[in-house]
Amino acid sequence: MQKSLEELSEEYFKAAEGISEIIAKYRKQLQEAYRSKNYLKTYDIKRKLAVLYDQKQETVATAYELKNYYNKSQEEKIA
Repeated sequence: MQKSLEELSEEYFKAAEGISEIIAKYRKQLQEAYRSKNYLKTYDIKRKLAVLYDQKQETVATAYELKNYYNKSQEEKIA
């Protein structure tokens, strides 16, 4: 099954929403780790969050790239 770039873009946006939900869960865990002064767990969660934030940023950037792919190529032709 072939998908259009618009459909792929929407899938990436949905994936970014899923990553946001995971981030929210880890942020709650981070608050609990801070409260309990479990610094090893705090460090581990912060590392995971850093990776998730990076994944989300790349996913959203790819989604916008796919969504605006033809617009960009049309702008290049005009210029």
